[in-house]
Amino acid sequence: MNLQIYPWQQSQWDRLETAFANNRLPHALLLAGPGGLGLEHFAQCLVARWLCLDSVAHTACGQCRSCQLFIAGNHPDINRVEPEEPGKQIKVDTVRELLHFIQLSSQFDRGKMVIIAPAEAMNRSSANSLLKTLEEPPGGSFFILVSHQPAFLPVTIRSRCQRLDFAPTHSDSALQWLGESLSIDKSKAADILTLSHGRPLLATSLVENDVVSKQSQVLSDLAKLDSSSADMSGTAQRWHDLGANEVFEWLQTFFASMARLKITGLQPLQAESALVRDLQRLANRLDLQALMRGYELAFQNYRAVTGPYNLNHLGLIEEFIVYWQSITGSKGGN
Repeated sequence: MNLQIYPWQQSQWDRLETAFANNRLPHALLLAGPGGLGLEHFAQCLVARWLCLDSVAHTACGQCRSCQLFIAGNHPDINRVEPEEPGKQIKVDTVRELLHFIQLSSQFDRGKMVIIAPAEAMNRSSANSLLKTLEEPPGGSFFILVSHQPAFLPVTIRSRCQRLDFAPTHSDSALQWLGESLSIDKSKAADILTLSHGRPLLATSLVENDVVSKQSQVLSDLAKLDSSSADMSGTAQRWHDLGANEVFEWLQTFFASMARLKITGLQPLQAESALVRDLQRLANRLDLQALMRGYELAFQNYRAVTGPYNLNHLGLIEEFIVYWQSITGSKGGN
């Protein structure tokens, strides 16, 4: 098991390392941010660091008895709470078992560590059961809540945790990590990071599942659709074959990116990305209002194709293409 944090998490790690060195660790920590940034991995590295018996290292040493038990997955002072199945709730009985675990003595005299992920999966009963312990935590107990949707957590839970936020990143360190992980150059890494909304781990998944090439096809189609010789029906059918829900989700990404570029302009780090430069060229030909309407239409159609009704997906795609042609033609914004 890799006990090193991802490079884009360094500032958050340094903040907690200072608290650790000064013996001022929070008894409850909320790691909050979108998926694809490695929050659960960060929590694992943090727990391993706090339990490590090497008092000199600034990360888990990986060699001491505590680290070896952690790597093997059977450390007696760690309890991980998660739903029985992905997408299900964390039940109150699971939290009650956790509270019993917390009352037991630490076997390594480093405290009892709890990771709850995703924390928003707790239902009302389980959250209320945990709240009582967060209000009066047993000595030497530490809770790490991981949430990609912290707004779904009760305010009472959030108010009793020290929050540490993680934001999407387009940093050089993220680009370098992505390039090395996928064996691609910096420019290509910048493209993929843009398509993943600045979430490096999501970016690797997009490549592994061949999503990036499909997204690039849709963007290429957009650039060609304003031509008088554009094949509207062929494009609509191609997008339909790719999947209307995926296409409308990608279109939201493109239009949000173009609107952002329209407002802020090309940033230095984005200059590495050929994709961003293509989006910039498209954005330069349109006004902000047209871009926002495009985003709204993509969002509405996404809601329509993913909703409970059996709608004509091809017709919704054609509707969007007609709109795009209208704003990029003689009546489009400048």
